Amino acid sequence: MVHSNSVRTYVMAYWPVPENAKRSLDHYTEHLARTLEMLSGGNLYFIGDNSSVLSSVETLCRKHGIRLHVEMVRLDDMAKWPDMEVLLRRAMNFGAQLQSPPSDFQRDKGLIHYWRDLRKSGEDAFRRVFCIWHSKIGLLYKAMRDNPFSASEFAWVDASISRFNRQRPSWDFREVRVSPDAITHYPNVMRKNGAELALNASFLLGGPMAIERLHEAYEQAFRTSLLEDYPNDEETVLDEVVRQNPQLFVGIGAAPAASRKPAVTLANGKKKVLVVGTFRSGTNAIQSCLEEHFDVEVTFNEWFWKHGVPPTGIQCPLPHDVPIVVMVRSPQTFHESLYPFWLHRRPNLDAGRDVSAFARKELLVFDVSGGNLGRPKYWYRYPTEYWNHFYFSWLSWTEVRPRCQFVRLEDVTASTHDQIARIAERFGLRRKTAGVMSLPSERVGPEVPTERKGDRFKLKDDDRAWIRSLVNPAVGKTLGYDV
Repeated sequence: MVHSNSVRTYVMAYWPVPENAKRSLDHYTEHLARTLEMLSGGNLYFIGDNSSVLSSVETLCRKHGIRLHVEMVRLDDMAKWPDMEVLLRRAMNFGAQLQSPPSDFQRDKGLIHYWRDLRKSGEDAFRRVFCIWHSKIGLLYKAMRDNPFSASEFAWVDASISRFNRQRPSWDFREVRVSPDAITHYPNVMRKNGAELALNASFLLGGPMAIERLHEAYEQAFRTSLLEDYPNDEETVLDEVVRQNPQLFVGIGAAPAASRKPAVTLANGKKKVLVVGTFRSGTNAIQSCLEEHFDVEVTFNEWFWKHGVPPTGIQCPLPHDVPIVVMVRSPQTFHESLYPFWLHRRPNLDAGRDVSAFARKELLVFDVSGGNLGRPKYWYRYPTEYWNHFYFSWLSWTEVRPRCQFVRLEDVTASTHDQIARIAERFGLRRKTAGVMSLPSERVGPEVPTERKGDRFKLKDDDRAWIRSLVNPAVGKTLGYDV
């Protein structure tokens, strides 16, 4: 049964890019007209800036009885436009070692985007096309927030989606029903690094709550993708979102992604969860909270030390279904908490006369648990360098990144129950207590003096500026800190 057109708003955008080697302008003109015919009697939220295209869309909408809302937006005014320069550099780095186009791209996104969309189309076309692709989720979110037709469900549709007519199962997207609190999508046959992608982004359907969650997750995954030397498009970024939030997606003609078991189940029925983080990031508090309220066993050092940069080069260091919680703390409060800890726990090292000196001194990081002083050591010019290296490694470790949940200590402190509930939902953890969850009332973890009075323990404005100048901008932005 087809959904009533009055409850669904279709969202579409089109900016002509004549140099685009993927498709000709005639291709888009032809399929745009056919797509609008499919939307007969429906609601259309259309975004673009080309007067000729807009005139054609308005004419066709009148012909097919489509209720039309137009947003005039220049492509270079889009929020993602400034990021395209970074993405272009990442794509060029990806292709730097490639000698010539292969005879068969094997449906690999990276090869196709480098040779066709960059080398053949040119840098300007690359920026424009990728900005369009990466703006889809933001535009769908905006249409949902604006909601000019008072709709209850919203669907992104590519302008040329009519090309799939009778070419794939359940091809008529008008008959696809919305799934409660989930994004419904078609499957994909394209690949990234040999792995097939989770979804095709030509059609994405959901209600307001699902779209809001999709938008939030996409923004975070997009920022992370800019750290990788790869021409990531919206489908490779969405693939990461699916891996991190499987319960949020339902494939058309497929079982819900959430049916996959995400965590190791031990003989005692508990699930194993790995928690890592820099010093003073709340790893012990999260362990206590998770083990108190859920059937889990938190592990810190089973494969490698929780405070050390992960050894990403060793073969299969982690079972593939162990979820990972990465605790994060702002660079500034990290310094103010680490300084007294260092004075107490590393008395053999010179921590400096105050936290200002500490922020500018070298940092020697090593594990002394159990009194073993022979374990590996890490040397950093400054504490901020340790913070950068630690989180850059976790953000960039593509093998395990899909099962990492980055949790800011500031958020846990401000809203403990909600943050812990997010972790549990993400990894399918079984609750064993009732009521509101809270952090431990008493201190857990290594003993640290609580007396921190005096200016020596407080960062000054120039200290904060110094730390801010050293923070890796991409890492800071991805983790949600204004640096």
